[in-house]
Amino acid sequence: MTAGVSDREKSQYRRDRRRIWIATAWYLGIIYVSQWVLWFLKDGEPLWRALVGLTPLLGIALMLRAIVLAHRESDELQRRIDGEAAVIAACVVGLAAFAYGLGLAALGARTQPALPAMVVGPALIGVWGLSKAALKRHYG
Repeated sequence: MTAGVSDREKSQYRRDRRRIWIATAWYLGIIYVSQWVLWFLKDGEPLWRALVGLTPLLGIALMLRAIVLAHRESDELQRRIDGEAAVIAACVVGLAAFAYGLGLAALGARTQPALPAMVVGPALIGVWGLSKAALKRHYG
């Protein structure tokens, strides 16, 4: 017999998703605005370019806060699922990046391969999401 999801859990889920989507919107907005400003400052002072270049850290802080609050307010099973999904994502992406480097070396690369962060971040999030979905089915 499967227990239904309580109103409290539904409310918590909606609140968590809302926080994360708002943080995501702010993060993307900050990224786009900072890149636009950097374009105008392309010949400007390096100090101003550096300061503008660091503004996405504000969006990252908002996203981190939303994720930590969602995790902190979740129940024990959900924390276990999130934790296992994070470990799986870190291992899969880390080992895949390592295998990528070994593959390039086997093909004759003369320098250390660089894997762009624009690939690693989304890969971590994607593998975490897939792992979380699989673990939810596993734990029922």
